[in-house]
Amino acid sequence: MNIRGLKDIEWHGCKLYAPGWDNPSCRVLGFTMGSFEENESDIHVMLNMEYGRDLDFEIPDIKGRDWYRFVDTSLPVPEDIIEDGNEKFITGNTYNVKSYSAVILISK
Repeated sequence: MNIRGLKDIEWHGCKLYAPGWDNPSCRVLGFTMGSFEENESDIHVMLNMEYGRDLDFEIPDIKGRDWYRFVDTSLPVPEDIIEDGNEKFITGNTYNVKSYSAVILISK
């Protein structure tokens, strides 16, 4: 685990720590990658491949850090990928991921 309590990788579904490996029809996946460098960002990725269903994904809490949206492929260009240093602050403990899209958050 890193100093913030995150493993190098942790798998999720819409719910944290519940990736749905045992469900062959599961079309969602999330994962968190913890950085082992104190000043580097952790990464949280959410993938929704459900047709026509936007889904709320839980976001892990990290001591002393907040999550910022770096990528949301459901948004129009140039809002879909944010320039380094201009990421959008995320409030709350869930993020609504649109159908057929991917979202990447980074911690700061």
